Amino acid sequence: MHFRKSWGQHLQPEQVNSLVQLTVNSLTRSFERREAENMVKAKNKAAGKDNDEEDDGTQDEDENLRIGLAEVAGALMKTHPDAFMKCGLEPYLNLVGTLQKSQEKADRKLILFIACDFLDHLGVRAVVHWQKFLPLVIEDILCPDAERRQPACYAVSLAAREAAFAPLAVETAQKLQQVVTQSRGRAKKKSEKPAQACADNALSGLVMILLTHKDVIGPLLAELWGVWLQGLPCQQDEEEGIRNHKNLLKFVMEERAEVLGQGASNFPKVLGILVDQYKTPMVDDETNSGIQKLV
Repeated sequence: MHFRKSWGQHLQPEQVNSLVQLTVNSLTRSFERREAENMVKAKNKAAGKDNDEEDDGTQDEDENLRIGLAEVAGALMKTHPDAFMKCGLEPYLNLVGTLQKSQEKADRKLILFIACDFLDHLGVRAVVHWQKFLPLVIEDILCPDAERRQPACYAVSLAAREAAFAPLAVETAQKLQQVVTQSRGRAKKKSEKPAQACADNALSGLVMILLTHKDVIGPLLAELWGVWLQGLPCQQDEEEGIRNHKNLLKFVMEERAEVLGQGASNFPKVLGILVDQYKTPMVDDETNSGIQKLV
């Protein structure tokens, strides 16, 4: 799952600081504007007046604005991580702390988007600050709302790359297992596409934990590898499909017993998955070439 756009590569530290301040101040004004609008709505409701339907359009525009501002911050993290650590991390951690107190659904989703950028672009630099946002991410893995569940699953696939994630590996893997098994057990209907996209992201998180933290998974290792394999192929999220199917091909070429099974008993199933995904948007050119060679 991909959230953020790239940014210029040649900003000076003072320019990064200016952009950070601009985005934070704009976000603050947006929240203040929403609060004022909500107060007007509450007064109108108490007076028995109908709220203007255009308010919903304004709220959607403001939400898109806030997401766009967060994308600017994410781009700065990606291209200027050291400068962002100095001038941007604290304001955005404070913002996350403020958003945690909000009852607005969109605010919790915004936390997840910001957390994804922390984890993806700041990497090990952000580990010391995990406690301020990672518990919320792990909690939302099982959120009933797919709009929160999907970025939460994506976020843990990023966090799991770090050695510091080891104490959280078992609990998180079990939650991801639930997402995969419950989603893949649903009927194949258009309305279930968001759930399947969540499962695609959960597979990415699960395999990252299996690869990076196998020593702490212990007796669950074989079961979780089975969940990952049974959850394939990915169905909705093309980026996660590319990641997982590339991994599947790699594991086959490495003759990993966790995937191929005893005596390569899983090989027909694995080969079938790869062949079915050949030349689809769920596979990139490199993996297409590898599938062709494998066949």
